[in-house]
Amino acid sequence: MAKIFVEFSGYMYVNPNRTMFVRFDDGDGREFINGKQWLALDDEHKDEYAIFDMEHAMDDADEVGWNHCDTMVTDDNGIELYSDRTYS
Repeated sequence: MAKIFVEFSGYMYVNPNRTMFVRFDDGDGREFINGKQWLALDDEHKDEYAIFDMEHAMDDADEVGWNHCDTMVTDDNGIELYSDRTYS
């Protein structure tokens, strides 16, 4: 079966009240905080968290844009069947 690979570079402005961040501990636990709580963290602790649901964050963002978006289709052997690059 063919695989679709998408790579993009872009930005989004998100509302801190509507964006969730997650931190994974060494076990199976996760800690969730919202964007306001993340903004209140010391800079040294912010990199311990990641946006929880990128798709939701993009859908809910105040503004989203991209610099480029590459789309590639490969077969099971990794042979490129299609490639396209889109710029904003």
